[in-house]
Amino acid sequence: MNPNDMQMTQPKSEVISTRLTEQEVVALDLLAGRWHLDRSRALRKLVMAASKPEAVAAIEEASYVRPATLPKAWRYRFIAPFKVMVGIDNLDFRRGAIISRDGMMPELIQQLFQRGALLEALPD
Repeated sequence: MNPNDMQMTQPKSEVISTRLTEQEVVALDLLAGRWHLDRSRALRKLVMAASKPEAVAAIEEASYVRPATLPKAWRYRFIAPFKVMVGIDNLDFRRGAIISRDGMMPELIQQLFQRGALLEALPD
């Protein structure tokens, strides 16, 4: 086989670099070790898994960093499903549900956040 033909069959790749904290390097190395891969192949595996919506949902929930206070926004998205009883109402929100100040009182949105809802502020 001609070496030029081999080059055409391999997918084009791009080098991407990133800076990781010491803790992030340890986490990547543990993951790579679990999968018996090197760092580069472990990152590729994560990127390919992120093409599945359920994997992205799990990553978003696991990596959610709760702000000290609810960010000011007009709309919010639930990162994870959330069930709560407020007064006599049982509220049940699915992951990805969007609530807004034009459909819900700001005080209720604040109360959901205070009770543990994982909310992401959306740009206006």
